[in-house]
Amino acid sequence: MGLAEHAAGFDTELFTGTATEPEEDRAARLAVARDVLAELREVDPVAAAYARRC
Repeated sequence: MGLAEHAAGFDTELFTGTATEPEEDRAARLAVARDVLAELREVDPVAAAYARRC
């Protein structure tokens, strides 16, 4: 985790995944990422915008 991600409190891999990720894992990861972004938009819209760009 890089400094910006650590400071913001999220791991960019949640939003990017890996090249060898199984489809089932990808679907689950993206569902969690959507929930995290939705909650983050409510409490910190700036951090949510940054996370979406990752």
